[in-house]
Amino acid sequence: LPLPLLLSFVLCAAGGAHDAARRSHRPAGFLLHRRRRRSPAFVLPGGGAIIRRRSSAAAGAAGGEDDGARPGDGGSSSSPYVGPILPPESELVAGVSLGELSLDLALAPSTVSPAGLGLYARLSDPDGVSSVTVPALALLGGYSREGTFESSDVGDKTVGFALRDADTGVFYERRLVSVGDAVRSAAETEGDGMCGLIGHELRLIEGGEEGEDEDGAPTTAIEVEPVDDGFPRYFVPELVNRGTAATDEDYTVQNFGQFCNDLAWNYDDPPSEAEEYAVRSDEMNVVQLVWRMEYDPEGRCLRPSWPVSVFGRDVTFDNAEFMEIGTRYGWAYWQATVDLDKI
Repeated sequence: LPLPLLLSFVLCAAGGAHDAARRSHRPAGFLLHRRRRRSPAFVLPGGGAIIRRRSSAAAGAAGGEDDGARPGDGGSSSSPYVGPILPPESELVAGVSLGELSLDLALAPSTVSPAGLGLYARLSDPDGVSSVTVPALALLGGYSREGTFESSDVGDKTVGFALRDADTGVFYERRLVSVGDAVRSAAETEGDGMCGLIGHELRLIEGGEEGEDEDGAPTTAIEVEPVDDGFPRYFVPELVNRGTAATDEDYTVQNFGQFCNDLAWNYDDPPSEAEEYAVRSDEMNVVQLVWRMEYDPEGRCLRPSWPVSVFGRDVTFDNAEFMEIGTRYGWAYWQATVDLDKI
Protein backbone atom coordinates (compact mmCIF):
# COMPACT_ATOMS: atom_id res chain seq x y z
CA LEU A 1 0.00 0.00 0.00
CA PRO A 2 1.32 3.51 -0.74
CA LEU A 3 2.50 5.40 2.30
CA PRO A 4 0.49 8.50 3.26
CA LEU A 5 2.27 11.68 2.35
CA LEU A 6 2.19 15.05 4.02
CA LEU A 7 1.52 17.99 1.74
CA SER A 8 4.23 20.57 2.13
CA PHE A 9 2.64 24.01 1.81
CA VAL A 10 4.29 27.40 1.73
CA LEU A 11 2.98 28.51 5.10
CA CYS A 12 2.52 25.13 6.79
CA ALA A 13 4.91 22.33 7.68
CA ALA A 14 5.42 20.51 11.02
CA GLY A 15 5.61 21.14 14.77
CA GLY A 16 3.42 20.92 17.88
CA ALA A 17 2.94 21.17 21.64
CA HIS A 18 -0.09 21.05 23.91
CA ASP A 19 -0.04 18.20 26.45
CA ALA A 20 3.13 19.50 28.06
CA ALA A 21 1.69 22.99 28.18
CA ARG A 22 -1.42 21.75 29.97
CA ARG A 23 0.62 19.79 32.50
CA SER A 24 2.71 22.80 33.46
CA HIS A 25 -0.04 25.43 32.94
CA ARG A 26 2.42 27.64 31.07
CA PRO A 27 2.83 27.96 27.31
CA ALA A 28 5.54 25.86 25.73
CA GLY A 29 7.25 28.97 24.41
CA PHE A 30 6.08 32.00 26.33
CA LEU A 31 6.52 35.67 25.62
CA LEU A 32 6.53 38.39 28.25
CA HIS A 33 4.64 41.12 26.47
CA ARG A 34 6.56 44.40 26.32
CA ARG A 35 4.96 46.83 23.92
CA ARG A 36 2.42 46.37 21.18
CA ARG A 37 3.29 47.63 17.73
CA ARG A 38 0.97 48.45 14.86
CA SER A 39 0.35 45.71 12.34
CA PRO A 40 1.29 46.91 8.84
CA ALA A 41 1.75 43.44 7.35
CA PHE A 42 -0.95 41.02 6.22
CA VAL A 43 -3.82 43.48 6.59
CA LEU A 44 -6.71 42.45 4.37
CA PRO A 45 -6.83 44.64 1.25
CA GLY A 46 -9.29 47.41 1.96
CA GLY A 47 -10.33 47.89 -1.67
CA GLY A 48 -11.30 44.26 -2.18
CA ALA A 49 -11.57 42.77 -5.64
CA ILE A 50 -11.40 45.05 -8.68
CA ILE A 51 -14.50 44.25 -10.74
CA ARG A 52 -14.58 45.60 -14.29
CA ARG A 53 -18.11 45.86 -15.58
CA ARG A 54 -19.13 46.04 -19.22
CA SER A 55 -20.99 49.12 -20.46
CA SER A 56 -24.73 48.63 -20.71
CA ALA A 57 -24.64 48.99 -24.49
CA ALA A 58 -22.01 46.31 -24.84
CA ALA A 59 -23.13 44.00 -22.06
CA GLY A 60 -22.99 40.47 -23.29
CA ALA A 61 -21.13 41.43 -26.46
CA ALA A 62 -17.60 40.22 -27.03
CA GLY A 63 -15.06 42.99 -26.69
CA GLY A 64 -17.51 45.35 -24.99
CA GLU A 65 -15.98 48.39 -23.29
CA ASP A 66 -15.78 48.58 -19.51
CA ASP A 67 -17.53 51.28 -17.50
CA GLY A 68 -14.83 51.29 -14.82
CA ALA A 69 -13.60 49.24 -11.93
CA ARG A 70 -15.36 48.66 -8.64
CA PRO A 71 -14.64 49.47 -5.84
CA GLY A 72 -11.29 51.01 -6.82
CA ASP A 73 -10.86 53.37 -9.74
CA GLY A 74 -7.71 51.73 -11.02
CA GLY A 75 -6.84 48.51 -12.74
CA SER A 76 -4.29 45.76 -12.60
CA SER A 77 -1.59 44.99 -15.12
CA SER A 78 -1.58 41.28 -14.25
CA SER A 79 -2.31 38.92 -17.13
CA PRO A 80 -5.56 36.96 -16.92
CA TYR A 81 -5.31 33.56 -15.28
CA VAL A 82 -5.12 30.62 -17.69
CA GLY A 83 -5.69 27.18 -16.20
CA PRO A 84 -6.99 23.79 -17.28
CA ILE A 85 -10.55 24.09 -18.61
CA LEU A 86 -13.22 21.77 -17.25
CA PRO A 87 -14.23 19.35 -20.05
CA PRO A 88 -17.85 19.89 -21.16
CA GLU A 89 -18.76 16.29 -20.39
CA SER A 90 -17.65 16.61 -16.75
CA GLU A 91 -20.35 16.78 -14.11
CA LEU A 92 -20.23 19.35 -11.33
CA VAL A 93 -20.27 17.84 -7.85
CA ALA A 94 -20.88 21.06 -5.89
CA GLY A 95 -20.70 24.80 -6.37
CA VAL A 96 -20.94 28.16 -4.64
CA SER A 97 -21.02 31.79 -5.74
CA LEU A 98 -18.70 34.28 -4.04
CA GLY A 99 -20.72 37.47 -4.45
CA GLU A 100 -18.06 39.87 -3.16
CA LEU A 101 -15.53 38.51 -5.64
CA SER A 102 -17.99 37.99 -8.54
CA LEU A 103 -16.65 34.45 -8.89
CA ASP A 104 -18.25 31.02 -9.00
CA LEU A 105 -16.40 28.06 -7.46
CA ALA A 106 -17.13 24.45 -8.32
CA LEU A 107 -15.93 20.97 -7.49
CA ALA A 108 -15.62 18.57 -10.41
CA PRO A 109 -13.30 15.79 -11.60
CA SER A 110 -9.77 17.18 -11.74
CA THR A 111 -7.93 17.59 -15.03
CA VAL A 112 -4.61 16.65 -13.40
CA SER A 113 -5.86 14.00 -10.97
CA PRO A 114 -8.75 12.22 -12.72
CA ALA A 115 -9.36 9.88 -9.81
CA GLY A 116 -10.14 12.83 -7.54
CA LEU A 117 -11.91 16.17 -7.52
CA GLY A 118 -10.49 19.56 -8.40
CA LEU A 119 -11.42 23.15 -7.55
CA TYR A 120 -12.56 25.39 -10.42
CA ALA A 121 -13.31 29.12 -10.77
CA ARG A 122 -15.05 31.34 -13.33
CA LEU A 123 -16.76 34.74 -13.58
CA SER A 124 -20.22 34.72 -12.02
CA ASP A 125 -21.64 37.12 -14.61
CA PRO A 126 -19.52 37.11 -17.79
CA ASP A 127 -22.19 39.08 -19.65
CA GLY A 128 -22.01 41.97 -17.22
CA VAL A 129 -18.44 41.67 -15.94
CA SER A 130 -15.39 41.58 -18.20
CA SER A 131 -12.82 40.66 -15.53
CA VAL A 132 -12.15 40.47 -11.80
CA THR A 133 -8.78 41.03 -10.14
CA VAL A 134 -8.61 39.39 -6.72
CA PRO A 135 -5.86 40.79 -4.44
CA ALA A 136 -3.24 38.63 -2.80
CA LEU A 137 -4.30 37.19 0.58
CA ALA A 138 -8.01 37.56 -0.19
CA LEU A 139 -9.96 34.77 1.49
CA LEU A 140 -11.11 32.03 -0.90
CA GLY A 141 -12.71 29.65 1.58
CA GLY A 142 -11.96 27.01 4.17
CA TYR A 143 -9.56 24.14 3.73
CA SER A 144 -11.55 21.97 6.09
CA ARG A 145 -13.77 23.26 8.89
CA GLU A 146 -13.97 19.82 10.47
CA GLY A 147 -10.91 17.76 11.33
CA THR A 148 -8.67 16.54 14.11
CA PHE A 149 -5.06 17.04 15.12
CA GLU A 150 -3.18 13.74 15.08
CA SER A 151 0.34 12.65 15.97
CA SER A 152 1.03 11.39 12.43
CA ASP A 153 -0.13 12.20 8.92
CA VAL A 154 -3.16 10.28 7.67
CA GLY A 155 -4.22 10.21 4.02
CA ASP A 156 -3.01 12.62 1.37
CA LYS A 157 -4.72 15.82 2.54
CA THR A 158 -3.06 16.13 5.96
CA VAL A 159 -1.51 19.50 6.83
CA GLY A 160 1.22 19.87 9.44
CA PHE A 161 1.34 22.89 11.74
CA ALA A 162 4.56 24.89 11.90
CA LEU A 163 5.24 28.56 11.29
CA ARG A 164 8.49 29.68 9.71
CA ASP A 165 8.95 33.01 11.46
CA ALA A 166 7.17 35.83 13.27
CA ASP A 167 6.08 37.41 9.97
CA THR A 168 4.07 34.37 8.86
CA GLY A 169 0.46 35.35 8.25
CA VAL A 170 -2.36 33.91 10.36
CA PHE A 171 -6.01 34.72 10.96
CA TYR A 172 -6.65 35.87 14.53
CA GLU A 173 -9.79 37.59 15.78
CA ARG A 174 -11.11 37.64 12.20
CA ARG A 175 -8.10 39.60 10.93
CA LEU A 176 -5.14 38.52 8.83
CA VAL A 177 -2.02 39.56 10.73
CA SER A 178 1.51 38.29 11.31
CA VAL A 179 1.75 35.62 14.00
CA GLY A 180 4.08 37.93 15.94
CA ASP A 181 1.35 40.55 16.10
CA ALA A 182 -1.24 37.92 17.02
CA VAL A 183 0.89 36.83 19.99
CA ARG A 184 1.37 40.44 21.09
CA SER A 185 -2.35 41.13 20.80
CA ALA A 186 -3.28 38.03 22.80
CA ALA A 187 -0.71 38.85 25.45
CA GLU A 188 -2.21 42.30 25.85
CA THR A 189 -5.90 41.39 25.76
CA GLU A 190 -6.02 37.82 27.09
CA GLY A 191 -2.82 36.74 28.79
CA ASP A 192 -2.01 39.46 31.35
CA GLY A 193 1.16 40.29 29.47
CA MET A 194 2.11 36.72 28.60
CA CYS A 195 1.23 34.50 25.65
CA GLY A 196 2.87 31.54 23.94
CA LEU A 197 2.52 29.81 20.59
CA ILE A 198 1.74 26.13 20.86
CA GLY A 199 4.26 23.88 19.17
CA HIS A 200 6.81 26.68 18.96
CA GLU A 201 9.43 28.38 21.08
CA LEU A 202 9.28 32.16 21.21
CA ARG A 203 12.39 34.19 21.95
CA LEU A 204 12.88 37.90 22.39
CA ILE A 205 15.89 39.00 20.37
CA GLU A 206 18.29 40.81 22.68
CA GLY A 207 19.05 44.26 21.43
CA GLY A 208 16.82 43.72 18.41
CA GLU A 209 14.12 46.20 17.49
CA GLU A 210 11.39 45.62 14.90
CA GLY A 211 10.17 49.17 14.76
CA GLU A 212 8.03 51.59 16.76
CA ASP A 213 4.58 51.35 18.25
CA GLU A 214 1.83 53.97 18.03
CA ASP A 215 3.54 56.06 20.71
CA GLY A 216 6.94 55.96 19.00
CA ALA A 217 8.43 53.56 21.55
CA PRO A 218 10.73 50.79 20.26
CA THR A 219 9.33 47.28 19.94
CA THR A 220 11.26 44.07 20.49
CA ALA A 221 11.66 41.50 17.73
CA ILE A 222 10.52 37.90 18.21
CA GLU A 223 12.04 34.68 16.93
CA VAL A 224 9.72 31.74 16.27
CA GLU A 225 11.01 28.17 16.10
CA PRO A 226 8.93 24.97 15.85
CA VAL A 227 9.55 22.47 18.66
CA ASP A 228 8.37 18.94 19.31
CA ASP A 229 6.75 19.00 22.74
CA GLY A 230 3.70 16.80 22.54
CA PHE A 231 1.05 18.66 20.59
CA PRO A 232 -0.36 16.41 17.81
CA ARG A 233 0.84 18.49 14.91
CA TYR A 234 -0.98 16.99 11.92
CA PHE A 235 -4.40 18.36 10.95
CA VAL A 236 -6.45 15.59 9.30
CA PRO A 237 -9.53 16.79 7.36
CA GLU A 238 -12.68 14.91 8.34
CA LEU A 239 -14.32 14.77 4.90
CA VAL A 240 -11.63 13.23 2.74
CA ASN A 241 -10.07 10.90 5.29
CA ARG A 242 -13.09 9.53 7.13
CA GLY A 243 -13.39 6.49 4.85
CA THR A 244 -17.09 6.81 3.98
CA ALA A 245 -18.78 8.22 0.91
CA ALA A 246 -19.51 11.95 0.93
CA THR A 247 -22.95 13.38 0.20
CA ASP A 248 -23.89 16.64 -1.49
CA GLU A 249 -24.44 18.25 1.91
CA ASP A 250 -20.84 17.52 2.87
CA TYR A 251 -19.42 19.89 0.25
CA THR A 252 -19.42 23.50 1.42
CA VAL A 253 -17.21 26.55 0.93
CA GLN A 254 -15.71 25.72 4.34
CA ASN A 255 -13.95 22.68 2.90
CA PHE A 256 -13.47 23.45 -0.81
CA GLY A 257 -9.79 24.31 -0.32
CA GLN A 258 -8.71 20.70 0.27
CA PHE A 259 -9.64 19.84 -3.31
CA CYS A 260 -6.97 22.10 -4.81
CA ASN A 261 -4.44 20.02 -6.73
CA ASP A 262 -0.87 20.93 -7.68
CA LEU A 263 -1.08 22.13 -11.28
CA ALA A 264 2.72 22.41 -11.56
CA TRP A 265 3.19 18.63 -11.68
CA ASN A 266 2.43 16.45 -14.69
CA TYR A 267 3.48 12.80 -14.70
CA ASP A 268 3.57 12.85 -18.51
CA ASP A 269 5.90 15.87 -18.50
CA PRO A 270 7.28 16.29 -14.96
CA PRO A 271 9.67 19.10 -13.99
CA SER A 272 13.27 17.88 -14.14
CA GLU A 273 14.50 19.84 -11.10
CA ALA A 274 13.34 21.89 -8.16
CA GLU A 275 13.94 25.21 -9.92
CA GLU A 276 11.75 24.23 -12.86
CA TYR A 277 9.04 23.06 -10.50
CA ALA A 278 9.19 26.37 -8.60
CA VAL A 279 8.78 28.35 -11.83
CA ARG A 280 5.80 26.27 -12.89
CA SER A 281 4.24 26.50 -9.44
CA ASP A 282 4.58 30.28 -9.27
CA GLU A 283 2.83 30.55 -12.62
CA MET A 284 0.10 27.94 -12.23
CA ASN A 285 -0.71 27.65 -8.51
CA VAL A 286 -2.61 30.64 -7.11
CA VAL A 287 -3.92 29.28 -3.79
CA GLN A 288 -2.09 28.86 -0.47
CA LEU A 289 -2.99 28.02 3.12
CA VAL A 290 -3.17 30.21 6.21
CA TRP A 291 -3.90 28.99 9.74
CA ARG A 292 -6.73 30.31 11.88
CA MET A 293 -5.56 30.78 15.46
CA GLU A 294 -7.40 30.98 18.77
CA TYR A 295 -6.37 31.75 22.33
CA ASP A 296 -6.17 28.82 24.76
CA PRO A 297 -6.75 30.22 28.27
CA GLU A 298 -5.63 27.02 30.00
CA GLY A 299 -2.35 26.79 28.14
CA ARG A 300 -2.05 30.62 27.95
CA CYS A 301 -1.02 30.40 24.32
CA LEU A 302 -2.28 30.62 20.76
CA ARG A 303 -3.18 27.35 19.07
CA PRO A 304 -4.42 26.52 15.56
CA SER A 305 -8.07 25.80 14.96
CA TRP A 306 -8.21 25.01 11.23
CA PRO A 307 -6.54 26.10 7.97
CA VAL A 308 -8.18 28.28 5.34
CA SER A 309 -7.36 28.95 1.70
CA VAL A 310 -6.37 32.37 0.35
CA PHE A 311 -5.10 33.67 -2.96
CA GLY A 312 -1.31 33.65 -2.85
CA ARG A 313 -0.94 36.56 -5.29
CA ASP A 314 -3.01 39.04 -7.27
CA VAL A 315 -5.07 37.04 -9.78
CA THR A 316 -7.17 38.32 -12.67
CA PHE A 317 -10.03 36.16 -13.96
CA ASP A 318 -11.80 36.85 -17.25
CA ASN A 319 -12.93 33.31 -18.04
CA ALA A 320 -16.56 32.39 -18.58
CA GLU A 321 -15.70 28.68 -18.46
CA PHE A 322 -14.58 26.89 -15.33
CA MET A 323 -10.78 26.69 -15.02
CA GLU A 324 -9.05 24.56 -12.41
CA ILE A 325 -7.02 26.43 -9.78
CA GLY A 326 -4.24 24.85 -7.78
CA THR A 327 -1.95 24.99 -4.77
CA ARG A 328 1.71 24.11 -4.27
CA TYR A 329 2.44 20.68 -2.76
CA GLY A 330 6.20 21.11 -2.83
CA TRP A 331 9.09 19.52 -4.73
CA ALA A 332 9.86 17.15 -1.84
CA TYR A 333 6.31 15.77 -1.95
CA TRP A 334 6.55 14.89 -5.62
CA GLN A 335 10.00 13.39 -5.27
CA ALA A 336 8.60 11.12 -2.57
CA THR A 337 5.78 9.95 -4.86
CA VAL A 338 8.23 9.26 -7.68
CA ASP A 339 10.43 7.24 -5.34
CA LEU A 340 7.44 5.26 -4.10
CA ASP A 341 6.36 4.49 -7.65
CA LYS A 342 9.78 2.99 -8.32
CA ILE A 343 9.53 0.59 -5.35
